Amino acid sequence: MAATVSKQLTFNHTADELYPLVLEGVDFLQHGAGVAGDTLTKVKLVLMELLTNALKHSDGGKTEIELYLDPENITIKKNDTGNPLVVYSGGIKHEWPLPGNHQAGRTVCVYSWNGCNLSIALKNNCRAEFLVEETGPEQTDLLNLPEHFGLMIIARACSSFEYEFEIDTCKNEFTAVIPLAGSAINDKYD
Repeated sequence: MAATVSKQLTFNHTADELYPLVLEGVDFLQHGAGVAGDTLTKVKLVLMELLTNALKHSDGGKTEIELYLDPENITIKKNDTGNPLVVYSGGIKHEWPLPGNHQAGRTVCVYSWNGCNLSIALKNNCRAEFLVEETGPEQTDLLNLPEHFGLMIIARACSSFEYEFEIDTCKNEFTAVIPLAGSAINDKYD
């Protein structure tokens, strides 16, 4: 198995640097590692949404984005110390870390929209996995996008999308995994 190739990007939460940083990550994967096609489109969408989320919800500081490429997947990690994840479900506010130690095994539906559901499977009071369930034909209604539409974009682009809040450091970590199926990777990484 080949070694993992990686790149780190730092985002200082200014709108002017968001898109150039996305292009830097895409360029690294496209020209430096040979990622192409639909996989590269998914990477661009995930990076745009993660950085937009950081810009929207940060309380200063900086956000670190780490890109990892191995023979099977691209893993994108976003780390920051901004506001923790907050979602609403059925009028109930869920803010991390969730209270108590009894959260594991629960699933919270964040919303249903556009032919699919976005849910969060709770692993414990600090860790969650985003799940997408296709429920019917997609309907385009761009004028009525739900609050957590960006999370849906990321979850639909990935084979795995998780969130973890580290209590000791108050660090948020989002991890998105995009499979390389159908992507052309240079022989030097095989």
